[in-house]
Amino acid sequence: MCSTYATFGDDKKLRYSPYLKPKLVNNVRSLSVDMKLKDVNPAGFEQLIQFAKENQLSVINPAGEAVTI
Repeated sequence: MCSTYATFGDDKKLRYSPYLKPKLVNNVRSLSVDMKLKDVNPAGFEQLIQFAKENQLSVINPAGEAVTI
């Protein structure tokens, strides 16, 4: 998902969106989502939520608590 919203900079390096960042959480590949994405790109946010639902992915808040989507 991160690469969907990424662009290439002048230096030809991949630049992730400021709203989506790949990260490791307890050695699990994860996606950190800035909730501002919901306001900036509602359709993109909805696509992200649908992807999580369709793939039965866990969603947690910054405190590590499960979130129902």
